[in-house]
Amino acid sequence: MSNPQPPSSGPDPRQPNQPYGQPNQPYGQPNQPYGQPSQPYGQPNQPYGQPVPPPAQGQPGWSQGAGGYGGAGYNPIPGGGPIPGSGPIPGSGPGAPGPGGPAGGPGYPPYGGAPQPGGPGQPPKKSGVPKIAIIVGAGVLALILIIVGAFALFSRAGKPVAGEGPGSSAPAAEATKASDAVKGYLDALAAGQAEAALAFGKDQPADKTFLTDAVLADSLKRAPITDINVPEVTDENAYEVAATYKIGDQQVNETFYVSKEGDTFQLGDTTQDVNLGSVRSNTVPMLINGVNVTTDKITLLPGSYAVTSGLTNIDYGAKSTVVIKSPQDYVPIELTPTLTKAGSQAFVKAAKSAMAACVAKKELAPKGCPFALTKKSSQKVTASTIQWKLTGNPWANLKPRLDYQNPATATAAASMTFTFTANGSQDGQPGTFQPQRLYRYVQMESDVSQDNIKVTFQG
Repeated sequence: MSNPQPPSSGPDPRQPNQPYGQPNQPYGQPNQPYGQPSQPYGQPNQPYGQPVPPPAQGQPGWSQGAGGYGGAGYNPIPGGGPIPGSGPIPGSGPGAPGPGGPAGGPGYPPYGGAPQPGGPGQPPKKSGVPKIAIIVGAGVLALILIIVGAFALFSRAGKPVAGEGPGSSAPAAEATKASDAVKGYLDALAAGQAEAALAFGKDQPADKTFLTDAVLADSLKRAPITDINVPEVTDENAYEVAATYKIGDQQVNETFYVSKEGDTFQLGDTTQDVNLGSVRSNTVPMLINGVNVTTDKITLLPGSYAVTSGLTNIDYGAKSTVVIKSPQDYVPIELTPTLTKAGSQAFVKAAKSAMAACVAKKELAPKGCPFALTKKSSQKVTASTIQWKLTGNPWANLKPRLDYQNPATATAAASMTFTFTANGSQDGQPGTFQPQRLYRYVQMESDVSQDNIKVTFQG
C-alpha cells in the first residue's frame, strides 16, 4: 500500500494538543518516532506519550546534514550504534542544551512544561520512513528476537532431550508419548550415550562418576543391549510402560514408571543405587568398569559391570561381574576378594624361596625361620658343618588364601619336618651329633597387594 500524500496545508503539527493521527497530520513527519511524537523511547524527564512538536527550521542548536537531523557528532545508523533512549539524551533536563546547542538554549521541554515555540518554519519533509523510526524499529526487532530466543530456551529447560550430553551424537528427541520416553532411554543406553539416557529422567543423580559413556562402552562390550521393543502408549495419563529387551544373553521384561512433566513424559528412575559397604575393603582397591570406587554407595545405569582390583594377585571372585537389568532391578552384591591363580602361584614360589634361604643358614636358630635348636653348656657345635633339611614336599597341597580382616594379606599353613646334623664336641670330646628331627606346623603370610611378594614364617 502506498503512503498517503501530505496535504498542502493543515493544522500546525507543533501544537501540543493535536492528537497523533489527525487527518491533517503529515505521515512520516521527520524526527517523529512512530507512535511517539518527537519523544525518544525512555526519555528520562518526559511524561510518556506527551506530544512534542519537532523543532522549527532555523532553531538554534539544530543542524541539518546529509544524514538527516541531529546534533554535532550524532548521526545514528540504522541497525548499529546506540538506540535513542538507551542513554543520556541532550535536552532531556531543565536548562540542558538542545542537540548541538548551548546550555539553556532551546531543546526538549522540561518535565511537565509546555512545548517551546519554534521558528517561523518547519524542517523540510522527506519521503519514506524517518531514520530515527528505523533505528527504533531495529531496536524493537532485536528485543523481540532476544525474547523469542529466551522463551525457546526456557521452553526446552527440563525436557528430556537425547544427545545433548558431552560426546553424544544422538539427535534431539522429546518424549511427547509415555512410550517415547522409555524407547528413547533404552536406545540411548544401547548406543552408549549416558547423558542422553539420563536426560529422559525426572531427576538427575548427584554423583555421575560411573554414569559416563566410557563406563557404558565397557559394559556394552560384554553385554550389548539389543532387541528393544516398547509398544506404543498414547494415553496422556499413562504412568507405566512395559518394555522388553536383552542385556547380553539375558532377556529382560520390565515395567518403567513415567510421569508427564509439562508437555513431555519422563522416567521416574533411570539409575540404580548400589551399596558396597559390606564388600569394600580399605586395603584392596575396587574398580568398576575400570573406574576407581572411592565411596560405599555408587549409582549405575542398567548394564554389565566388572568389579576388579587392578592388582595381579587379587580379584573379586567368580561373581565379580554384576548385571543390572533395569533401574528397578535389585542386585545382591556378592563380592569376595580372592587370591588369583597367579597370586597363589606367586605365593608358593615365594614361600619355597624363603624356606630355601632358611635351611641354607649355618645356625642353630636362624632368625625368621620356623625351626631352631639349643645346645647344652657342655656342647660345642662347629657352625660350618650345620645342615638343615626339609623333608617331603609340603608345597604340593599348600593353598594360600586372603586374610578376612585384611584381604591384602595372603596366609597359608602346612605341617613340615626338618632334620639337623652337625659336627662338634661334648665335654671336650669331638664327634658328630646324631641327626635331629623336628616337626613343625608352619604358618606363613605375605602382602600380595604388590607384584614382587615376599613370604615370612611364624611358628
